[in-house]
Amino acid sequence: MKYVVNMMRSARDELKNMSDLISGYLESYWEQGMEGRIVFMFLADNDLPPHNQRKALIYLENGQELTIFGQDGVILWSGLINFVPRRWREKHKLKAQIWSVEQQKGVPYWQWMEWFWHRPRLRATLDPTLRLIPKKKNKLVTFFSNLFKRGLHE
Repeated sequence: MKYVVNMMRSARDELKNMSDLISGYLESYWEQGMEGRIVFMFLADNDLPPHNQRKALIYLENGQELTIFGQDGVILWSGLINFVPRRWREKHKLKAQIWSVEQQKGVPYWQWMEWFWHRPRLRATLDPTLRLIPKKKNKLVTFFSNLFKRGLHE
């Protein structure tokens, strides 16, 4: 699996040098031994033969910009990838025995899974340039840090 991910990252880097915006499809990647776990990926448009399409797979990472199109060409979702751990009580409605350890922040888990498992694959564009995602400050941490800055004896 590590080899596959490294190979996919190098493919992403090669495609990035060609253009900032890449057209392609959503892909849910899995292999035997992953026991139903899928990884969210992007299959870039290219002229590779079908037996070599694995090289066009790009592992989606936090900070990349993705736009997902419906079959009618309407934008279903657009924004920065910001994967967060999936809560175990969240389920999808698919008949397939698949699952993921992560979900896109702000999108219901079942919806994200449906988009990536959809057949025929949904069209998408990807800007593989990584951007920083601003982190939300934890209110409790902010409260205690402000308390200690002022001093406990006030």
